[in-house]
Amino acid sequence: MTGAAAAGERRNMLDYVPVCEQNLSEAVALQAKIFRERCPSEIHDAVYPQKYGLYNYAQYWLVKHEGKTIGITGLYGYEKYPDDVFMNWYGVCVEARKQGFGTQILHWTIEQARQMGFKCFRLYTEVGDNDAAISLYRKNGMTEEKYTAEKGVHNMVIFSKSLTAEKATLWNNRYIAIWESYMLYGSNLPGLLKANPQAGFWSIVRHPRILFFLLRKKLHNIRLGKNGWRCGLRAEKLPEA
Repeated sequence: MTGAAAAGERRNMLDYVPVCEQNLSEAVALQAKIFRERCPSEIHDAVYPQKYGLYNYAQYWLVKHEGKTIGITGLYGYEKYPDDVFMNWYGVCVEARKQGFGTQILHWTIEQARQMGFKCFRLYTEVGDNDAAISLYRKNGMTEEKYTAEKGVHNMVIFSKSLTAEKATLWNNRYIAIWESYMLYGSNLPGLLKANPQAGFWSIVRHPRILFFLLRKKLHNIRLGKNGWRCGLRAEKLPEA
């Protein structure tokens, strides 16, 4: 490797720092900056697992370049599907885009999932809302299929990539509780219900315990709010579509 190539490789080196108690507020702020919404309870549950969460595994990482935080990525899994892991809150700050960091972070996250022993890497996203990311997923050979298992959830697709020598299996429209996660972890529950009452209604019908979860989360977030950072149902409103 030439000196120039080595220098270029060093410039593009990224550090992945697990989200923990010490950097939790930074992760929440970065999430709001990149995605224009706050779901700190979701990240918080990865640091302090709660029995009322939706996932049996979750981990997030801050991504740093030359000491500056430029992105975030995460993985979570469902107890019902132990061989599968989903990528979550994957994003790069606007000022750090178009430098190849998104591809690097995606590849690192896939490799991390492989080392953890999962057999299939998956993610879901909304068509028309994340075109640049969708193009990247397609370039990386991911299988794409529509997700229509939830009433009121539209234009959603699931991408899958095998982490073994076997071909990736299709998700086949299995239920993944997208609206339950929005309701449990979203920053503006009344706004979500108003924007899509059908999805909210069917989420509660399918899982009545969500009302109990929300009450516990509300009390939990009030206690957290007293410790110096806003979260959950007390956070800022979601941006209007």
